[in-house]
Amino acid sequence: MDNTYTILREFAGSWMLIAMMMFYITACLWAISPRRRDANTDAAQIPFRNATLEASGAPGTAPEIKTDRETADQKKESV
Repeated sequence: MDNTYTILREFAGSWMLIAMMMFYITACLWAISPRRRDANTDAAQIPFRNATLEASGAPGTAPEIKTDRETADQKKESV
């Protein structure tokens, strides 16, 4: 049992550390590569898509979501 732990600890401290570091560097370089520019720009605009559609009045926009307060106010007005 002690021998297995020592072997795994040495592996994790040397080769696995190098492998994980290489994976991290590769992932960072992939994320900022010029080929990903269009996808990154598209992903950056996701929070603003609904606001842009609603402001332009384009068809297919999401309906407005009414809060409980607005619904209660409408019920009072109808009575």
